[in-house]
Amino acid sequence: MIYVLYSGDYEVFLGGNHRPESQVLIDRTEAIVATCGQIGVPATFFADVCCLWRYRELGYPDFPKQVDDQMCRAIAQGHDVQAHIHPHWMETEIDRNEQGGCRYRCDPSRFLLAHCVSGDGDQLYHFTLDLLNRTRTYLTDLLCPIVPQYRCIAFRAGGYGIQPGTEAIVAALEDAGFLIDSSVVPGMQLFSNVNCIDFTDVPQRGNYHISREHGLSRPAVEGVFEIPVLRGRVGVASAVRSKLRWLRHRWRRRTGPKPAGYAIQSTSARRAPLALRAWRFLSQREETLELSSDPKTMFDITRRYVRKYDSENEDLFFAFSFHPKSVDRVHLAALKQYDTYLKRYYGSSVRAITFQEAADRLAQQAS
Repeated sequence: MIYVLYSGDYEVFLGGNHRPESQVLIDRTEAIVATCGQIGVPATFFADVCCLWRYRELGYPDFPKQVDDQMCRAIAQGHDVQAHIHPHWMETEIDRNEQGGCRYRCDPSRFLLAHCVSGDGDQLYHFTLDLLNRTRTYLTDLLCPIVPQYRCIAFRAGGYGIQPGTEAIVAALEDAGFLIDSSVVPGMQLFSNVNCIDFTDVPQRGNYHISREHGLSRPAVEGVFEIPVLRGRVGVASAVRSKLRWLRHRWRRRTGPKPAGYAIQSTSARRAPLALRAWRFLSQREETLELSSDPKTMFDITRRYVRKYDSENEDLFFAFSFHPKSVDRVHLAALKQYDTYLKRYYGSSVRAITFQEAADRLAQQAS
């Protein structure tokens, strides 16, 4: 069976928002939930809980209350909420403006879990374990009164930052009771002022276990189960469509309405010579399964990935990623079309599930 896990990083823009948080996150998430209801698929929202703590600490309780209410509604409708940790929020300052937007001031060197501590892996382990336990308690206390069977068992690192220090982070995940990680994007490399990702040497499998002894260097017999965000090579036609889509997006950003917010990232690639940047752009054939305006390319990535790994095990689990803060009506229409392609091509061999359902399936396999 092929299991697709529609999953969103449930967070605001980390650099700042040009609009009120309710318009950036709450309204757009409501539209996603409605669309998922129309096509009959559940979604998992990886909630950036550290953000909520910081808002309350600084005397801004309204937005966290809206988030709590929305998570409760989502769970009641059959969706899922799991843990997403951006540790830099613990020391972020929030500068609000009269238009309802805000700017976030933080130390970008503390964006990743491993960069929040100095010293050895033992310090990282204890720091991560504390955040995981607090996050799990927060979500459990909030959501169990709505759905008593709720369990916080899955994790996605902020900025996909399960690196560096993977072994210590995995040890903390295991000891905090987490069963599934979904931080890995196979083949992705991203180095910026805040990111430090190199997933080019992860196990070449559709799914595998990560151990505290070996991290991502080799698959383990047991440990935390990895459900990666799907990434793969696309065909020439899909690659061309992807480049054209990106160029249209850049043009609209220059000529259209102001975006809802802005990122925290900056990369040295932007300072590379124009010819080198153009070559990198045109030669890139790897795509992440992230919600876009192009359902054909999203399906092409999926089909090629499934063909590569489907014969490996009885079941194949992969995550489809989206960020509610960046989703518009065009994206929602593309999501519907992608779901149609998926069901038409794979029929009863594909099923959309939540991360809690994936954990249940894994438990059945182990018994």
